[in-house]
Amino acid sequence: MTSTLSADAASLLPIADTANTLTTSLPAYDMSLFADQIEAGNLLGAIGDPIAADVALIPFALFLGVGPLTDAVQGALLNIANLIP
Repeated sequence: MTSTLSADAASLLPIADTANTLTTSLPAYDMSLFADQIEAGNLLGAIGDPIAADVALIPFALFLGVGPLTDAVQGALLNIANLIP
């Protein structure tokens, strides 16, 4: 059981890293895009570029997190099934 929990914790680390990136790096990137476009005098780009980046990057990052989560659930279920005689 200990190895199952250890493997699950290790497989969930990419999801934690993704959440960290989406809450820290992505807002900083959005502000950078906004500031660059405002400096260039492009108000439409200042609003649209960060939104476009978020629309593209957030689903991609969340999609990549599904694989490790699926592996963790599958491994845990198999190990629990092997405990039952």
